Formats: sequence, structure tokens, C-alpha cells
Amino acid sequence: MPSLRPGFSPRERIRRLRLYYKSFDLFRRAFTNSSRALWFPFFGNGEFFLAHLPASVRIPRDYWTMLPTVARLALAGARPEWAGDRLRISFDDVTLVSPPGGKMIGTSYKEIFVDDVYRIMNRDLTGVTVVDVGAYIGDSSIAFARRGARVHAFEPDPVFHRYLQDNIRLNRLEDRITAHPVGLSDRNISVGDIALVEAISYLRSCHITHADIVKMDCEGCEYDLFRDARLIEFLKPDDVILEYHRGGGLLRDFFVNLGFSVDWPERVDPVGYLYVQRDPR
Repeated sequence: MPSLRPGFSPRERIRRLRLYYKSFDLFRRAFTNSSRALWFPFFGNGEFFLAHLPASVRIPRDYWTMLPTVARLALAGARPEWAGDRLRISFDDVTLVSPPGGKMIGTSYKEIFVDDVYRIMNRDLTGVTVVDVGAYIGDSSIAFARRGARVHAFEPDPVFHRYLQDNIRLNRLEDRITAHPVGLSDRNISVGDIALVEAISYLRSCHITHADIVKMDCEGCEYDLFRDARLIEFLKPDDVILEYHRGGGLLRDFFVNLGFSVDWPERVDPVGYLYVQRDPR
């Protein structure tokens, strides 16, 4: 059987192989030596030559399931490589490091830096304050900061928070991004080593009393934070950009009732984006 971390059942190994081979068309588009992907889960060299860059990437044996993610990154213009126990992604003048087996980075990178889901790539954000709720490894915070914003990045997962801090340093953005090792909620609560704090009290303690933009991708915390209007009335944002995770209808109605304009382009449930703007008065 393929090399996998100990503990995976035969059924899980088969599932992972099926998912891997479903990506073969992706491999053909991303790599000039894509035929190597046929046997890579079992044996052979993990070096793949990128079709759109004069470079190659070498995937450690233990991370063969990451080949679809590597292909997506390469096709989106990034150069992925493993550096020690990290996946390092370079593009333009940006470097991101992520967990070595973290597949989220493939989707996240494309959404933020290619598809521009936060609609900021053509905006000058100089002087703008952003509260980034659910900062992950800092990719969204870095995107905002590169446009000139001052960012408060909230990420309660200790592993992701360490990568967030590293990525801030790697991109020399310490003067623009402040990392907070907590998640915002409507109450104080701890789940294992993850700390959620009552949002307004914490923000006030950090002297964060206003945000021009609030960005949220926090796996459901949006429903607790927008259970009532207190957070919106406290921060008084002009823009709220959020990814919802259990349907967008109630959130859309919440902001409309507060007098905001809401762009809901896809109307996809249960997961999608809402773009909220304060109507000028």
C-alpha cells in the first residue's frame, strides 16, 4: 500500500487513492511529467516539473496526497516547495508558509490572490483599518496589508496562529498586521486549546474601537457575532465581507434591516459570500 502516516485504515487509504486519481487531468495540465503521478503513491521520485514555470517541485513521500493541491497552486501562478516541515509558497513578492499537509492553502490562495473574493485587488486601502476574523495562516491579512491597510488578525487555532506570525515576519508586515491568538465570539469560552473571547470587551481592551472593513471566515462564528447589532454598532464598519457556512439568508436580512446594502452574488447555500456596504447618508 502507499506510504501514509500510521493509523489510517485500509478503507481510508482506498478513499484517498480514489480522490488522488480523480485529479489526473489536473496533473496533466500542471506538470510536464504527469505520468509520474500514476505510480507516485506507491514508489518513485516525487519531483514534478511545472508546466507554466521553468522549475520543479519535490514532494516528500509522506505527502503524496498533496499533489492535487500542488497542481492547483502551480496552475494559479504560485511556486510550492517543501522546506523542512513546512510547505512554502512563493508568488510575486509574497511568501507564505503553511502546514506541510494542509490542503486548505490551495483553495485559499486561489480565492484570495487569483479570484479576489474579497474584492480588494484594485483598491487603495491606505489608512483603512481591517478586522480579520478567522485569519488562518495570514493570507487574507497579508492581502489587505499589501493594499495599505492596518490589520488586526484574529486566529485562535494555535498551529495556524504560529504560521500567521511567521508569515507576518516573512513578508515584513509587522508594522501593518497585529496577530491576536483568540477568536471573537458573543461570550468567553475555551474549547481545548482554542480560546474564544467576548468580542466587544476584547476589542475595547486592545483599543480597537473602529474598523473600516470587517472580514469574516470563522467557520460559523458569524451567526453568534451577528445575533444582534452590538458588534456592528461598536465597530461601525463601512464594509463587511463574510463567508457564511450555514446559509446566508438570515445574515442578509440582518444587514438589510440595519440599513446596509447587501450583494449576494451566488446565493449558494450552505456556504457562500456576502458583501455588505453601509449606505451613504
